[in-house]
Amino acid sequence: MSNSIYDPIAQALNLDPIHHNFDKFVLMSSGRLDHRGELNPFYGLNHTEDSKKKMSETRIREGTFKGENNPMFGKSARPMLGKKHSEESKKKMSISAKKRGANRTGAFTEEQKKNISKGLLARPIIKCPHCSMESKNNANMVRYHFDNCKFKVGI
Repeated sequence: MSNSIYDPIAQALNLDPIHHNFDKFVLMSSGRLDHRGELNPFYGLNHTEDSKKKMSETRIREGTFKGENNPMFGKSARPMLGKKHSEESKKKMSISAKKRGANRTGAFTEEQKKNISKGLLARPIIKCPHCSMESKNNANMVRYHFDNCKFKVGI
């Protein structure tokens, strides 16, 4: 499969042309190869009984992710369970939270409240063409109205 348009891509991705069907080569937006469904090189094929036996023996022998081989072995899913933050840590967290603009209770200063209010009042009113709903909340309007409006004719 030399001089193919896929050769530079295959070289950049370190792909072996023997193991990849470049006729169905699709690059996902993330930059990774799309191997879903028919694009998977193993699509429609089955492991031989010999291969299945070898894989089974390897898993039994090496204990894939069993006991100490498991990356979470001996670790808690909740690392702070039963522990307390030191006074120094609490002070750091307090300072960090205050820098975010609100204290731990979520209260804003009067100046912050005025700025938030100005920003919300400055938003334009948008109207759904199907149900005539008006709102300044663009996110909800886009989610529940316009193309998704339940009053849209011809859905």
